[in-house]
Amino acid sequence: MTRVYFGNFFNAVDGPKAIEEWLQGDRDLINATLQGLRVAIDREDVPDIDEILGLREKGQMHYLGIPFLAGLAEIERTAPEDSSRWDDGRIRKAIGFYYCTPHGDYRPRWYRRLLEARSAIVADVQVRFATSEFHSDRDHVYKLWELAHDRGHARVARHASLPLLHSFPTRCRIKQIESLDRLLWAAIQHADRRALLELIGRKLSRKSMNAAQRVHWLAAGFTVSPETYIDLLGGFVRDREHRIQQLLAFFCPEDSVRFSFDGLGVPGLELLIRLVGSYTGPAQRSEQGWISHQMKAADFVHKLIQRLAVSPAQEASDTLESLHADTALSRWQDVLAHAQDAQRVIRRDAGYRHP
Repeated sequence: MTRVYFGNFFNAVDGPKAIEEWLQGDRDLINATLQGLRVAIDREDVPDIDEILGLREKGQMHYLGIPFLAGLAEIERTAPEDSSRWDDGRIRKAIGFYYCTPHGDYRPRWYRRLLEARSAIVADVQVRFATSEFHSDRDHVYKLWELAHDRGHARVARHASLPLLHSFPTRCRIKQIESLDRLLWAAIQHADRRALLELIGRKLSRKSMNAAQRVHWLAAGFTVSPETYIDLLGGFVRDREHRIQQLLAFFCPEDSVRFSFDGLGVPGLELLIRLVGSYTGPAQRSEQGWISHQMKAADFVHKLIQRLAVSPAQEASDTLESLHADTALSRWQDVLAHAQDAQRVIRRDAGYRHP
């Protein structure tokens, strides 16, 4: 009945309407079903968070998981409660089931309320859940995207991103690096910078880390403290195509563009242009169809060059001149020449003083 409630059998409708259709309008059965869902959350055999996560690690799901979520949905529909006043046990059960149980497109208000009022508990469950997922080698971990992108999860990200980065396995598969990136960007935006830099340093000291993952940790360090990591990143990535591709995966992820490059300064922009610009040329941007690594790289380099072109600083002028003279960037000479012309105008206008 709960699967019916969440629309598994009636794609066009869900909730009480789906129950009504399933039970063919029998009001007594409909009321009994909905009442049964509402009281499911208080059953004595509802498991605690430890059991919920333990079953998840075994690839199993407790049979009361979906009924529990449907009960919360029914209460929210008929007699809304302030979820921030729930006891810790119910909060942890609710979040545990929400993370571990397939529920379609269910986006409860009680969860959004907990993000604001009980973010520390949400973060604790998120850490326990995601850490378990890492150990189970799962490619996709629920809610990590929100930690990096959703403002409503900012408080949770502040609590959870560093512990999750600490527990992220040093040896991982390529498909798991997407989860690493989401945690790194969540920490860059919301965590304490000093603690993040200390963690990055400890992680990079581990010799067992593979090259692909090391690029992402170096890129994160470079983002937070360019002057500290500019040489380390350049030396590790330069002239290595696979590592350049991983650098692009960090700065140009599939789900969105997250970084403005404002904090890198001219030397940081120059490094990225030299690293990625030697890998591709501007002509790659005009290709149609599938977006290749070269096309993403070309668009990325264009944006970096434009950053220099709109800067009135003398340092930007000198950098553009140096880049234009670099034979490794010969395919970019026309673009760099146009950028030099544009930057000269901006610099001249910025430095003009009336007599």
